[in-house]
Amino acid sequence: MSTESAPTSRRITDATASILERRESSVFVALVAMLVLGIVVNAENFLTLNNLIRVLRGAAVVAMIGYGVSLLMIAGEFDLSVGSVLGITAGLGAVLISGGASPVFTILLTLTLAVLYGITQGFLVTKFGLPSLIVTIGTLTLLRGAHFLLLGGQAVTVSSAEVGPILRAMGGTYGLPFLVTIPFTDIELFSIPAIRYSIPGVHESTQVFQSFPAQIVWVFVFLVIFHHLLFRTTFGQHVRATGDNINSVETTGIDPDRVKIACFGIVAAVTAFAGLSQLAYIGSVSPGTGDGQALIVIAAVVLGGTRLTGGDGSMTGVLMGALVLGLAQNVLTLGGFGPRFSRLITGLFIIVAIGLDTVFTGFSRQLLAEWYTKPLGGILRGPRAFFADRASDKSADQALAFLFVSVLVTTAIVAIGMFLPAIVGAVGEFLNNPSLQELGTTFTDRFSIYIAEANIEGVVMLLLQLYLVVLLLGVLALVAIQVAGSRLGRLSNLDDTIVVVSYGLAPLPLLAVPLLLLGFGFITVLVFGALAVVLLVVGWMLTQGLVNFQHLSRRDAVLTVAATYVTWLVVALYFGSNLV
Repeated sequence: MSTESAPTSRRITDATASILERRESSVFVALVAMLVLGIVVNAENFLTLNNLIRVLRGAAVVAMIGYGVSLLMIAGEFDLSVGSVLGITAGLGAVLISGGASPVFTILLTLTLAVLYGITQGFLVTKFGLPSLIVTIGTLTLLRGAHFLLLGGQAVTVSSAEVGPILRAMGGTYGLPFLVTIPFTDIELFSIPAIRYSIPGVHESTQVFQSFPAQIVWVFVFLVIFHHLLFRTTFGQHVRATGDNINSVETTGIDPDRVKIACFGIVAAVTAFAGLSQLAYIGSVSPGTGDGQALIVIAAVVLGGTRLTGGDGSMTGVLMGALVLGLAQNVLTLGGFGPRFSRLITGLFIIVAIGLDTVFTGFSRQLLAEWYTKPLGGILRGPRAFFADRASDKSADQALAFLFVSVLVTTAIVAIGMFLPAIVGAVGEFLNNPSLQELGTTFTDRFSIYIAEANIEGVVMLLLQLYLVVLLLGVLALVAIQVAGSRLGRLSNLDDTIVVVSYGLAPLPLLAVPLLLLGFGFITVLVFGALAVVLLVVGWMLTQGLVNFQHLSRRDAVLTVAATYVTWLVVALYFGSNLV
């Protein structure tokens, strides 16, 4: 029996490891997290077909452009002009159609010009050796000016009658019930009815879904096309080989310049399609159409698993990345924050997507263990032995990584604590227990730490606040230790001091206790008492590091830590008096 179960267990383990190693795994987790947050924030309005279709439609343009951008990035190049291409192609379409041009002619002309533009960009990058980042920044500005001149600085609208059936099929909205006929005839085939539904325990009344945007169909059509192009064609193999190692690919007979020029043309074509699709959906174009779109697309692409350095990517991941960004903004709106935090959240996702992809290329559970869990285990087993024997093996970069992960862990603990009353309230509502409902409502409404409250925005603001506070504490401790060391005649190497400070702040997750007490409005004495305990533990850790790693005498170590406390106190009093 055990002989049979061992291979099965091994297969399950191997399959799980394979899933976790896929570049889409992290964005899939983020997508599930966004769905759960949407349910927690406002399940009644979130769990409707109208809302979910709205999110998917909003992500459609980002995803469609993202497929092309992902292909180009896999080949090792960038295109930051896609937002301007989106705007000017939609603008050109609006001007031509409103001027009496045929929609079919408009579509063909716009797509042709877009492809020629993309090929020109590729030619400049490959044949003149110009960096694609610089070239596309220049064309971004050029097209933005041309777009403004094309529209005359004013919005241009087109009516539904002017759009026509073909352009409408590219991005228009179809009402339900919808009668399906044989193309170019009046022969009826069948009718698609409006959908009426209700989720028990979520919706108090019957929900009606009666409109369907065509962009949703195209986002999946392009997904199939680009996935097949990347993984099932010779061209896709050449794209991946070009981005993986452009020097070695030339020896195989592949012309990397042609591959890149083709990718630039594909990006421009699919972006033009998205622009015309957006025109069909909205029916108007303004001078600001497409502004900021490039960074959102790149964020979705990198979130979805496309490497900034090229050579690897995922089209399914691009769609999931676009959905994560769309769901984040949707949850903000349902939470009553509207556009106030949308730029902040989008900016954070860009930082996470682009910054962490660069920093954590090759990131794995083993690397996380090397950075955080193993050092933490050594500290828990004995700080003295850790600083005396194992801390010398750690670089300043590894120590800073440990500190950064500690901030994330602390934020996660506080986030769980701030949402716990809401979970208790939801359980009470499910069990029809008034006591649990009241408990959850009371404590959820009470939570507030400066500008962080018990919602998704609060978690983001908490992370920012905690990061800034810890960064400030670390820098002040670094300065205090270095100054004290120079006064005591024991000035240490800066990297060694970074190691001591970073691992000395290992008790940082304990800071979650006073933060939660403060957030839920417990008495001040209790909050400061818990904070004092945490600071004492941190001081003891710093002392161990100074004694066993930097080899200060216990007296000098205590004086140095005391100087650090004084520095922290002075800065805290100064900021506290000005912020209150």
